Amino acid sequence: MLDMDFARHELEIKQHLGFMFGGVDYYAKTRIHTITEVVRRFYREWDDSIYRK
Repeated sequence: MLDMDFARHELEIKQHLGFMFGGVDYYAKTRIHTITEVVRRFYREWDDSIYRK
């Protein structure tokens, strides 16, 4: 994956991956700002400008 051996580079590879799970209503009572603050902690190089696009 990404020209790397997943078994040896799992954490590095995961820094380059993202996905959206659940439907739009998955977190119906949670503000997007709150969700963003939680998710961004998983990525060392989080880029707000890319996220907002």
